[in-house]
Amino acid sequence: MTTYSVDTSPDPEKREEAPQQLAQTFMVGKWTFHAYRKSHDGKTLIHHKKDGILVQQGDKSVEYKMALRQHNPREFIFSPDNRQVAFWAPTELGQPIKRIALMNLGSLGSKADYKILYTPKHGRIPFGIEWAPDGKALFVVERQVKNDIDYAILSRIDVPGGGTPKELYRTVGKIDFFMPPVSRFENGQGPTKEPYLIIFGCENGLYLIDPKTGKDRTRLSRLPAVGLHNLEWNPDPKKNQVMLFFKNPVTSEDGGRFEGVYLVDIDKMREAPVDATGQIDQSTFMEQLHRKRDIHTLWFSPKGTY
Repeated sequence: MTTYSVDTSPDPEKREEAPQQLAQTFMVGKWTFHAYRKSHDGKTLIHHKKDGILVQQGDKSVEYKMALRQHNPREFIFSPDNRQVAFWAPTELGQPIKRIALMNLGSLGSKADYKILYTPKHGRIPFGIEWAPDGKALFVVERQVKNDIDYAILSRIDVPGGGTPKELYRTVGKIDFFMPPVSRFENGQGPTKEPYLIIFGCENGLYLIDPKTGKDRTRLSRLPAVGLHNLEWNPDPKKNQVMLFFKNPVTSEDGGRFEGVYLVDIDKMREAPVDATGQIDQSTFMEQLHRKRDIHTLWFSPKGTY
């Protein structure tokens, strides 16, 4: 598994250098999905190795030994300001397998500068983490079995403090997906203070939720929002839009159906009238853009225009 740096000039004669090998590791077994993770500003690369990682910043690179083989994906999600990276902590005897660690990338010392941000209580198993667009929190989704009942929990963990997570939502069954608008910083724009919501899907519907308290929750659809293949927020913080791609159709008891690509316009939802039962007409803010399932990848353009 090899990573190269390549000059992208279209004219071969104007390319300053030949492709340069940055890292290489012998790959046996499916212990990671990616050869590397790149920071949003392109200044830091984390190369995956069998027994840890190799962190590269400019001409400097440092290898850190870590027990990460039980995590796939390992995550390594860069913060909006690129100064920190969140990942599943190295496994240790006597500790839960899934803990959340936060690594400081301000300087590369001989020892990895990370701390354990969250250790779950007995019976809780985290399986997904994402950054808040302002960089002041991490969101985590967990599974918990209690009294033989399966629960899914979406929580907020303050950064840098950590500590006990703030539970935003709990449901019987599973939360299939959740996502704050991470596309607002993924192109290197940096942290944003613009207000935002989290979208998530579970067996009893598609929801928007307030990221601080979880009290302000809106159900966009009663259709089971499971089996999602791709989700993208508009990167423009002034446009509260999100695209959803359901590759595998889901159907409700009344015959409703999610299939293909949908554009959810949250601003239109806020302006839509409410009927006598308190429901908003889904067609006023949710549009099916493409019904077929012949899609591989879904993106907004960098400015959210297309």
